[in-house]
Amino acid sequence: MQTIKNDHNVEKKEYVIKINISKNHPYLKDHKVNGFKVLPAVAALKIAYYTAKKITPLRQIDCIEDVSWLSPITCQKEDVKILLFINIEANSTIKYFFKSYLGSLYSCGTIKCSQKSMTTESSFIKDQLISFSRSSSKIIDHTESYDEFDSIGISYGPFFRTIDHVQVQNNYGLAKIQSRLKELEFVNLLDGSFQSGMAISKGSNMPNLMPISLGKLLFHSSHNVDQNSCYSAFTEKFNQFRTNITIFNKKMEPFISIIDLGIRSGNFN
Repeated sequence: MQTIKNDHNVEKKEYVIKINISKNHPYLKDHKVNGFKVLPAVAALKIAYYTAKKITPLRQIDCIEDVSWLSPITCQKEDVKILLFINIEANSTIKYFFKSYLGSLYSCGTIKCSQKSMTTESSFIKDQLISFSRSSSKIIDHTESYDEFDSIGISYGPFFRTIDHVQVQNNYGLAKIQSRLKELEFVNLLDGSFQSGMAISKGSNMPNLMPISLGKLLFHSSHNVDQNSCYSAFTEKFNQFRTNITIFNKKMEPFISIIDLGIRSGNFN
């Protein structure tokens, strides 16, 4: 993957970045929906986050919010070539937009700096997690999880097969997330957590599920992912289309909160 600074308006603090992603990159070859190579929604989050961090190295990024994924970024024979627009605004706010070279909008969101950590909510969720882990629940293992995704048109290659298992009880789930390739990073950790939320809806017969919106992605601690470690993703599903997820590190400390994730069935025909 390449990110190349293309244009910078110093007065307005606007950047335009060229993004080139090889069709053979794991983000594409290991992530197919209905036969199409589709760039994961979380890859756009990663690209926006690390680009903003590079442009504003003295700022602490605490959350990404008001995210919309309007159109999937797909490829077949050609590499993915898109544009990332970064607008640095007042009060520690950075707006980003992913567009095609023809101007079509793929996704957008807002990056916030220097926000307070949501420690109270995290403590409450951790108490729920402890209570859940002690209760009886159904177990969906690695193989069953990915067989189910295959059956609804979502084909994950090795890089994205990060669910070890999911415990399910009513509208709650607790997943163990790790890479069998020892290649865990921001994208397949988040995607695995999104997957675990969809696993709770096993048997719903909703084809080609894809994220469409995200209220907030909140960072609780260091943003560096340990590629050899395992994480836990605790999911609360409000209905088929809305979910909250908290990711905990190996020490069961809150790592990332995914607040108000919206999904829908996509059309790739």
